Amino acid sequence: MNIKRKLLVLSSVLFAFLLIECDEDNRTNCEFAMCTMEFRSIVVSIKHAGSNTPYILTDYKVTRLSDNKDITITDNSLPDNNGFYQIANDSKLDLFKFKNTEVEFKGYLNGALVIQKQMTITADCCHISLVAGETEYFL
Repeated sequence: MNIKRKLLVLSSVLFAFLLIECDEDNRTNCEFAMCTMEFRSIVVSIKHAGSNTPYILTDYKVTRLSDNKDITITDNSLPDNNGFYQIANDSKLDLFKFKNTEVEFKGYLNGALVIQKQMTITADCCHISLVAGETEYFL
C-alpha cells in the first residue's frame, strides 16, 4: 500500500471514530469533556435611567422558578455598591446542566421590591450561559 492510501485509510478511521464520539448520547456525558479554565458568571447591571449611574440595591434574591428554591450566590465576589448583581456562575453548574432553567431576580431597596425580572439559564458540561432575558436594566 502506498503512503497516500495509508493516510486515506487512517483519516477515514479517525473520522469515523470522531463521528461515533459526537453522537447524540454522548452530548450529555461529561466524563471526557475538555473545558476551558475560565469561570463564567451571569451578571445583571442596574442603572438609574436619568443619570446612567449605578442603582444600588440593599438586597437581592435569585429563585429557581420550578421549585421556588433560593439560589442566590452568597459568596459574591463583585464589589459592593457598583450596580452589578451576580445571578449565577459556574459553581452552580449542576443546577442548570443540560436543561433550560427559569430563574427570577428580585431586587430590593430598603425592603421594597424595585425590580423583578425572569431569565432562562442553561449549562453544558463546562459553563453556564444565558438563554433568554436581559442583563441590563434602567430604573
